[in-house]
Amino acid sequence: MMSENVEFEFRIDALTPETLSMKRLAEYLKALAVVMGETDHVCFQRVEKGSALLKQQVIGHEAAERVGQRLRGIRSQQAPKEAVKAFHDINKLLLQDNAVGTLRPLTQGVAANSDLYFPGREEPEEPEIFVGEEYGHLDGILVQIGGRDTTVPVHLQFGTGPEGVYKCTASRSLALKLAHYLFKEVRVEGVGSWIRKPGGGWKCKAFQIEQFEELSTQSLSQSLRDARAALSDGLDGIGSPSEFFREMRKD
Repeated sequence: MMSENVEFEFRIDALTPETLSMKRLAEYLKALAVVMGETDHVCFQRVEKGSALLKQQVIGHEAAERVGQRLRGIRSQQAPKEAVKAFHDINKLLLQDNAVGTLRPLTQGVAANSDLYFPGREEPEEPEIFVGEEYGHLDGILVQIGGRDTTVPVHLQFGTGPEGVYKCTASRSLALKLAHYLFKEVRVEGVGSWIRKPGGGWKCKAFQIEQFEELSTQSLSQSLRDARAALSDGLDGIGSPSEFFREMRKD
């Protein structure tokens, strides 16, 4: 007699129960729930020893069949967008953990041929694409200035972590004026070199400051809200950086 429930196993090769933190476990499970779908019928069971083995049980014959179809759809790029996105989210987590992963049913039957491989660290990194230079402005908090070269490094903080800092340069005379605004909010104008990130969106690779002005807290907050709103509209529909900047200037 066929069992009503089907157990699935997600294996992370580089982690063990001792090295898998609760925070990381929650991130994996959140994405796995979207990959598998059937959230009312998929229950997390346990983490087993060896490599980190996350066990999920799908309750019911029909739900297990739908999960199997969804996983096969992800393999053929025919699954819902949210499932494909969650697959890539897991891949990113695995890449950060220097791991690869496999999701598979432990019994066949209705979920047969639904194994799903997550390449993680083995997936070739998509290169960043340089898209040219553009005159524009950047807003942020002046957190670092100084150097011995004729062009002085200037760092503006706009977010958190290493990716939340614009790395700019300025002439010595301009850097001397900027130094009076250390740890204050400023807007700098000049020519930036922009690249297209693998996951979409733009990144400022370098920025030569030509002039600047101090910003009030309210002005900076509004600028950040405008930037987030522009990004949420989706940069993928914009054909070039120039179009992106023209749209931003309309605001």
